[in-house]
Amino acid sequence: MKSSRAKGAYLIGFGDSVGLMAKQIVEGGFRGALYSFSGFGAPKVLEIAGKSAEGVVISAVPFDAAAPTTEKQRSLVERYQSRFGKPPSHYSAFAYDLGTVLAQAARDGGTDAKSIRSALVAMKGWSGVLGPVSFDARGEASVPLKMRRMVSGKAIPIDAGKR
Repeated sequence: MKSSRAKGAYLIGFGDSVGLMAKQIVEGGFRGALYSFSGFGAPKVLEIAGKSAEGVVISAVPFDAAAPTTEKQRSLVERYQSRFGKPPSHYSAFAYDLGTVLAQAARDGGTDAKSIRSALVAMKGWSGVLGPVSFDARGEASVPLKMRRMVSGKAIPIDAGKR
């Protein structure tokens, strides 16, 4: 990476591997910008990446269990914490919204795959834990994302920190 003279690198992997990628790339001398996805903010990933996580820019859904911003988020955090003894991750929020939107689509359109797909495509601005969700003609979901920068182990709004 260092000899490539690249100005940036996008890190994507499964599980905690992105933490190790960041660590190896930075320790190998790469000084360009690092980008990743919301999974980079997971505690184990940050632990593995160590100081190499500082400044990494991530795309993240608008959900932070430590600072819920809507009643739906507060409700999910309280119920999840009560049941599992720990706060929900953004993956938990995704799973909750997935189950909820599929149940709504089944109620609206029927329980076979074609009916569910048609009902999903007809939904515009369905309100979930992650915010408004819509589906295009192909059934692809549009979920709001926020760009954040990792600073001292926290994902902060992109305009509030520098690499």
